[in-house]
Amino acid sequence: MKKLIPILFFALLGALYAQEVKVVFSRTTPPYVINEKSGIVVDIVKEALAHKNHTVKPISVNIARGVEMFKSGIADANSLVIESMDMKGYYSDCFTQYHNKAFTLKNSGLKIGKMEDLKDYHMIAFQNAVIYLGDRFNKVSKSAGAKYSEQADQKLQVHMFYEGRTQVIIMDENIFKFYTEMLVSEKKIAPNIEVVQHDFFLPTKYQVAFRDKNLRDDFNEGLKNIQKNGRYKKIYEEYGKKYFEVKR
Repeated sequence: MKKLIPILFFALLGALYAQEVKVVFSRTTPPYVINEKSGIVVDIVKEALAHKNHTVKPISVNIARGVEMFKSGIADANSLVIESMDMKGYYSDCFTQYHNKAFTLKNSGLKIGKMEDLKDYHMIAFQNAVIYLGDRFNKVSKSAGAKYSEQADQKLQVHMFYEGRTQVIIMDENIFKFYTEMLVSEKKIAPNIEVVQHDFFLPTKYQVAFRDKNLRDDFNEGLKNIQKNGRYKKIYEEYGKKYFEVKR
């Protein structure tokens, strides 16, 4: 009985400390965020925080709105940040990465050999790309002037690309693949359209920004736990099997 007392005490202490954490997730970024209940990023964040009995209340908004909600204190955490954004919070260890690429249609015959060549063409990138993709791309976007724009709705971004309403799109390779397959399944675009990938960007490593240091520490501990026990890898595998390729 004496041995059970400290165990029960710490279990009760953990339960009392457990919080509902309001976490911002970016909208329209499948398979990373499918909806407020599922997606690679959603599952990783939920399971890492669950290690210390915390629960997650998802807030699904576009990237720019998510930044404002975190800064204003409406959200406890933002799940898609890089440290250079300086969001005045406590940053977690890196927990996922996106690999952004520039895509063009093969039949367009565009001459693109280096990142700077993009400035000569009409291009659409994901929201806040100039922040996430670094100074070099930021300079390219400024050189492009009115030919450069950003789009919060990434499905629309992909559709515009295949319709020829833009010459270049810049987005994560898995999100591009997901929406391409979806548009084919919806018969909005033809299958097997040839695309050229321009690999100008290093993978972008993402962190979670927390307003509370203890929550950040709990997340890091939970993240290490699911990486060690194999659950982290399993999450990626489950979504890969389920969504690639999308059934037509």
